[in-house]
Amino acid sequence: MESSISKEAMLSLARSRVYSYLAACFRYPDAESWSGIAGDEERTTFTYACAQLAEEKDYRSLRRYCSGLPTSRGIGLEKLEDAYQEVFGHTISKHCPPYETEYGNIHLFQQSDVLADLGGFYNAFGVAPREGRERLDHISIQLEFLYLVTFKEARALKEGKTEEAEVCREAQAAFLEDHIGRWAPIFAKRLERKNPKGIYGDAARLLDSFIEAEKKLFAAEPEPVPDVSRGELLPTVSDEWDSSDWQRDDNSASDQK
Repeated sequence: MESSISKEAMLSLARSRVYSYLAACFRYPDAESWSGIAGDEERTTFTYACAQLAEEKDYRSLRRYCSGLPTSRGIGLEKLEDAYQEVFGHTISKHCPPYETEYGNIHLFQQSDVLADLGGFYNAFGVAPREGRERLDHISIQLEFLYLVTFKEARALKEGKTEEAEVCREAQAAFLEDHIGRWAPIFAKRLERKNPKGIYGDAARLLDSFIEAEKKLFAAEPEPVPDVSRGELLPTVSDEWDSSDWQRDDNSASDQK
């Protein structure tokens, strides 16, 4: 006979489901990610998870998502792709980049250190992003990792493996402190400003409230990254070329005729 699941395990499973839903929200729109947001089964399990978590004080803000993302109703995959391009663009957005290392005046070697640390977290659980997917610091990859770890925690609790569950919880706390808890709130606020009435604004509000609740759960106090993107720090280039800024080279090959 299957053993009953404790409340602690059920809450871990519910948290896992929200992480999975958020990861689908921020992946590049395709049939798989759209199903993760709007599929009947996926919506049902997500809304059930929100209802469970909303009974806890720190997660009460999830009540408004007990029917899924409000703005996901009536939108299809094609419109979602259009919205993604409008919000994030074809290159890295300087307004709300979905990459951790795009925030602040971070140098190349520092970026490598952050990516290496993320790789260490992923490797510790025997996983790696699929070839051709996003960078290690993309918001969807980090959310997907936390989905995996919280799911493993729930399973360990169900099976009475307390030490394994504790390892999972320690990893979550460290990941919030060192990575997603530092930059996701800033990314979310920027994204909400960029798409206030759209599906990504909705996803941003869910992300922000959920990560805040997670930080309270673990009593985590991560130091926030600077609220500026690397794209905003790059010098702007004038559309007009002022030739007075240049000195003529009379010995140039073009003048030698």
